[in-house]
Amino acid sequence: MNVPFAAVFPGQGSQIVGMGQALAAHPLTAPLFAEADEVLGYKLSQLMAEGPAEELTNTINAQPALFTVGYAAYHYWLAQGGEKPKAVAGHSLGEYTALAAAGVFTFAEGVKLVRARGIAMSKAYPVGGAMAAVLALNADVLEEITANAGCVVANDNCPGQVVISGTVAAVENAAEAAKAAGAKRVVMLPVSGPFHSPLMGVAVPELVEAMNAVVFKNAKMPVVMNVTAQLEQEAFAIKQYLIDQLTGRVRWRESVHTLEGMGLTQAYEFGVGKVLSGLIAKSSEKITTHSLTTPDEMDSLLSLQK
Repeated sequence: MNVPFAAVFPGQGSQIVGMGQALAAHPLTAPLFAEADEVLGYKLSQLMAEGPAEELTNTINAQPALFTVGYAAYHYWLAQGGEKPKAVAGHSLGEYTALAAAGVFTFAEGVKLVRARGIAMSKAYPVGGAMAAVLALNADVLEEITANAGCVVANDNCPGQVVISGTVAAVENAAEAAKAAGAKRVVMLPVSGPFHSPLMGVAVPELVEAMNAVVFKNAKMPVVMNVTAQLEQEAFAIKQYLIDQLTGRVRWRESVHTLEGMGLTQAYEFGVGKVLSGLIAKSSEKITTHSLTTPDEMDSLLSLQK
């Protein structure tokens, strides 16, 4: 039974020690973990399996780890006879996994790119920055609040969950203003920089250099891009939007509406955790989600579709 669906891939924050171990042990996907180790020149697979958590959470390691597990899960799905998606999307880092799934670049190229992205991001704002999740206020309300405080809306995740980003002082000022405007809660996030804000602009040249070493291909299926929330398949545009994503907003709520507008009623989250499934559920009453992390979970869904 062919079930039209979107494949979605999570971003940073989903990493956990022990991630992807069922995939790393399976003969269909174990070679991908070995390939990631070879490309990086160190045992990422061991770090995923054993930690320490602090080292795994470092953006330099978390990005290739999440990319590897997400791509491996998708690879397993296809290898076991799963249908190809009608569209793909990923949240921030997950957009790279989505693009690899769509054939824009190879798995090995993707590992190199996300490692380079992590390094560039870690060096971009050495004095530190801040991000905070604002609950029960929408992005349109926070536009004015962040502008007045000197920071930006970084992630429009779903109705009532928006992330703001900037200097520590600016984010703290915006947080207080958001509470005064009716935010239910404001949670400072454990991040090392002001991601998806103009302050990350200094990381762009290093990321562009890494991208220029890769030949981007046209996507084999539509990709919903973070910064536009629109469908794209042309290689040149995808590359530019990926660069823009470093300093631009992740429009996830709008991206879900784009998938909905395609008539899709299913979204399969490939990778670690269920974060995107939760965000999609809050953004759409029409799209049912499935979180697919292990071979057993994918085998179970595949058996239902036969």
